Amino acid sequence: MAETHVGLPAEMLQALDACHERCESLVNDFARKLEREPPPPLIYHYTDSAGLLGILASGRIRLTDILALNDPSELRHGVNQAYEVLASEAQSAHPASKVFSERFRVLGDRGVEAAAHFFVACFSKVVDKLS
Repeated sequence: MAETHVGLPAEMLQALDACHERCESLVNDFARKLEREPPPPLIYHYTDSAGLLGILASGRIRLTDILALNDPSELRHGVNQAYEVLASEAQSAHPASKVFSERFRVLGDRGVEAAAHFFVACFSKVVDKLS
């Protein structure tokens, strides 16, 4: 197997490129779908009184660290779902895929909180619908 300038087998780089293209296609398809929908005439943002005062004073809506929310397990659930897909796909892919999948699982086991920080803001186009 030929090595590339970055030390990865050419076969692995081709697989990574193909994966990137598939992911980019999915994201672009999703974005096109969103762009076809007209924006709602009104959106709702749920916050407390301190949050409202901050929005009015600054004219900005700030993002919240997802780990500071009442259910940070949602992030872990998403990472676990990603691991399941990786593990499944790795079974029939390049052997390095399995190594990556296993290391990704270790990252999840150690705690996503230690690896990355995600920030969110929540909006709804339906009044009184917190889901």
